[in-house]
Amino acid sequence: MSVTTLSAHGLSALAVIRRATRTGAARALREAAGISQPEMGEAAGVAAATVSRWETSARVPRGEGARRYARALTALARGLDHVDDPQVRALRAELLALNVDQSTAAPKEVTRGAAV
Repeated sequence: MSVTTLSAHGLSALAVIRRATRTGAARALREAAGISQPEMGEAAGVAAATVSRWETSARVPRGEGARRYARALTALARGLDHVDDPQVRALRAELLALNVDQSTAAPKEVTRGAAV
């Protein structure tokens, strides 16, 4: 039996992403970058329908898909320093401050208490 763990930093990043999907900020950021849901899904390794469900709050981003989504949103955020939308600017600042690329790295797998 294996158990995965996240650092406190990784949990903070997931909380930001979940709040961003619930408030519409994630969708606003994606749209400001001119990226479609299918393109975002491909970047995050999930179906376009999954991105749609996250962005409409029908589902909560979880697991590795959520981490890849966070990394994809962060990559988009880096190129959006010119956007006037306050919601996009706020999410951009949060993502860049969290350094999501590092904080959401895949957790180590632990088997019977030993790191693998």
